[in-house]
Amino acid sequence: MNNINISDEKINFFKSAFETFDKDKDGYIDLTFLIDLMKAVKLEISQEESSTIINELDVEKNGKLSFTEFVLFILRKYKEEADKELDDYKEVFRLFDNTDSNKISFDKFKVIINGISEKLGLVDKITDEDIEQMLKEANNNEQTKELSFENFVKMINKKF
Repeated sequence: MNNINISDEKINFFKSAFETFDKDKDGYIDLTFLIDLMKAVKLEISQEESSTIINELDVEKNGKLSFTEFVLFILRKYKEEADKELDDYKEVFRLFDNTDSNKISFDKFKVIINGISEKLGLVDKITDEDIEQMLKEANNNEQTKELSFENFVKMINKKF
C-alpha cells in the first residue's frame, strides 16, 4: 500500500499540465502558478501548503519549480492520501475487531460488505455465498471464516 505507482498516462497528464503553466517554456513554472497547477491536476492545496512546498521542493532555490520537483511533490501528496486511506481502513477494521486476534469474523465482515454495498448503491444484499467467496479470495484460497487486516485492505482495494 505504501508503494505509489503512477501510470505513464498519468505522468503524461502531469507533464501536459506542467507545460501549460511553463509560460516561457524553460522547463520551470513560476511558483505563483503552483496553486493553479495543482488544481489542474486535481490536487487542492492551500496558500500555506504552497509556501511549504516552495521551501521544501525548490531545491535550486530559484523561485521556480522544475517538472522533477513537481513530480516529487505529487508523489508525496499521493503517499499522504494513501496513508490517510490506510488509517481509515484501520479505523473501520478496529470497529469490528473487538478481540485480540486482529481478525474480523464472517458475521462482522458481512456487515462491512453490506454497508459498502449499500453506500455504493447496489440494489441487492450480497449473499453469504458471495461473502464466503470474498473471504476465500482475500485469504489466498484458504477456507476460513476470519479476515486479517492486511487481507482486508487488499480485498477492499481489489473489489472497490
